[in-house]
Amino acid sequence: MFQFATPLTFGITGMSHDKQVYSALGSGFFVAPFTAITAAHVVRGLWDLLEMPWRQGQYPKHTVEGAFELAAVQQVDPNNSYLTAHWKITGATPLDYTDMAFLNLVPNDVVSNSFLWPKPFPELELIPPDLGSKIWSFGYAEAAYKHTAGEAVVEIEAQPKLMEGQVTGHYPHGRGTWMFPQFAVSCPFEPGMSGGPLVHEERVCGIVSYGPELEGGARGLSFAAALWPLLASEVNSGVDPRVAPNPVLEMLATGAIAGPRWKHIQSLITAGKTESGKTIIELHM
Repeated sequence: MFQFATPLTFGITGMSHDKQVYSALGSGFFVAPFTAITAAHVVRGLWDLLEMPWRQGQYPKHTVEGAFELAAVQQVDPNNSYLTAHWKITGATPLDYTDMAFLNLVPNDVVSNSFLWPKPFPELELIPPDLGSKIWSFGYAEAAYKHTAGEAVVEIEAQPKLMEGQVTGHYPHGRGTWMFPQFAVSCPFEPGMSGGPLVHEERVCGIVSYGPELEGGARGLSFAAALWPLLASEVNSGVDPRVAPNPVLEMLATGAIAGPRWKHIQSLITAGKTESGKTIIELHM
């Protein structure tokens, strides 16, 4: 499974343009050449870390923000942790009603320019696996870095981590304050894995979202965002012409990405609003 997930997954970093602030916050994974998915809270978390204090929490609809830069670092060879590819993230478009965001990436070094894309990319398993199903989670947990304020060079040490677990619960309407379709798994997600893929029978079935920390620092059940909400296609509008409003939906329609029964699943989705005006979606299976 490590061989399967390594070429798909990367760690996400950000640096302010004045190079005063740097952070490595989460993970993401390719679903097609130059197109990737991460958790929306990773994108918004970097915004809050890298923007000016008075703009924190005021997330823009722009896909590219001039105040900071996002990048990705990726171990491309499962057998060689020193061979890494560096990518520039040119667009980030979060969905409004789930913990998911689309990314557009372009090569930023020799390794990424010559990167061999998986053929084919894994299918998307849009409906969460059944209870008891074996799953794997993958991501860049707790990256360590050294950055001197004002300098562009960063020493970063990050290796992907693979975890095995089982599906333990389904939450189609969310739980607590995390009100989006999700499912629980037994493997304890670690900080930095957010936005990475969950894999079931060599199909990507979810996105690492959150794993509450228990008393004493222990971690228990973790929760993954389901993939079917991407079919609802209501996203923040973007200004970057390189980024389609919902690139994954467009690629499903052309066959560039495989998602079995996606049209049928899409026909079962309805959208509504809460009293506060927040968009909610439901799947009527």
